[in-house]
Amino acid sequence: MSCDQCLRLISGTPIKLPTDLKRAIKKADEAVKKGVLKYEGAGQLGEPFEELARGSHWGDVVDNYFSCTSCGQKFNLYAETYHGAGGAFEKIACIKETLQGDTYGT
Repeated sequence: MSCDQCLRLISGTPIKLPTDLKRAIKKADEAVKKGVLKYEGAGQLGEPFEELARGSHWGDVVDNYFSCTSCGQKFNLYAETYHGAGGAFEKIACIKETLQGDTYGT
């Protein structure tokens, strides 16, 4: 379901270090601003993306969802930061949780 536009932008970005997470947040922010991705919302344990994009300190869990504006492919920016388990910015089949009603870039 992915198209060249969204796969080129985000092709499984692993997050192992805080600098990786900062880079992934910046990548998602730029993609939303360019109209490549649409922000769908934060997961139940995640922070609103607007705060992350502004450079605010993230909480124990980063969990934000996006979709490609061309093909509809869903993406998840996820990181468990409390224990340093890391995460990824990657495509997913579907969103399996109820999202918070936060908005960004809309």
